[in-house]
Amino acid sequence: MEYSFDNEAISYYNRVEAVLGGRSIAEYGLYGSNPLVAAMWHFADTNLDTGGEGDVVDGQYPFMAKYWSKINKDIDPNTGEYDEQLDKYNEVWQLANEFEGKLFLACLTAAAVLMLKDSLPVDPWTEEHLNAINSEFAKDRKELAHEMKVKLGLLKEKSA
Repeated sequence: MEYSFDNEAISYYNRVEAVLGGRSIAEYGLYGSNPLVAAMWHFADTNLDTGGEGDVVDGQYPFMAKYWSKINKDIDPNTGEYDEQLDKYNEVWQLANEFEGKLFLACLTAAAVLMLKDSLPVDPWTEEHLNAINSEFAKDRKELAHEMKVKLGLLKEKSA
């Protein structure tokens, strides 16, 4: 299993379930201890094609592709500097991959639960639902992008 059904995942699930169900975020159901939701998450996770998140990472965090190009264009691959930059890139890419992977699983799981509850199929990938999900997670993605840019040295960390 790549993404455990931890507190962060439960939060993602609850937020997506509220968005897909047309409820306000304040009306979350607390499904953290629901074995069915946890089992659905686990099943989706163990059958997940993890290559898909890479496309999302490239789309949501375009600075990553620019950083990758810079590494490969400006740094000799036979140097320690190249290895250091590559390690940094991979570490930061994994942060985004984990966030997007958990969000994807939350979409799958929430859609399945809503289908069971309401006996109607819910497609999280419609433009309307994707826009709502993207809006709900915009702040999370912005904070993550900032953290990633700081780790890559593209931004200085804000001092408190």
